[in-house]
Amino acid sequence: KREEKKKKKKKMSWEAKLFCCCGDCRACCGGFFCPCCNLARQRAAAKERKTNFCDYLGSFICFPCCFLYTRNQIRKKYSILGSCPADCGVLLCCGPCGLVQMSRQLKLGGTSQSPGCCMSP
Repeated sequence: KREEKKKKKKKMSWEAKLFCCCGDCRACCGGFFCPCCNLARQRAAAKERKTNFCDYLGSFICFPCCFLYTRNQIRKKYSILGSCPADCGVLLCCGPCGLVQMSRQLKLGGTSQSPGCCMSP
């Protein structure tokens, strides 16, 4: 069991940079003009399932909590360095850029997002 713990994936940084929003126009528009729908799609994609009503409801009712939860799930999924305080900083300083970063990270990682209510992936 100790050997298994040693073989854990090495922590990496985000492949998609925070302020490189313009590289993916669709993700950029989704992050800035329809953040709740975009977050709902990311939340489902991080768990590799289709988007459902609860994803949308959670994103609309408690966007900050869902943002932090989803960002944490994506960091775990791709073994990305980070912390909750750093994620709070991203949310407070530039939430839309954080959404675009998460969307691009999922795309770069090969995880497809289901179509959203406002913008298709």
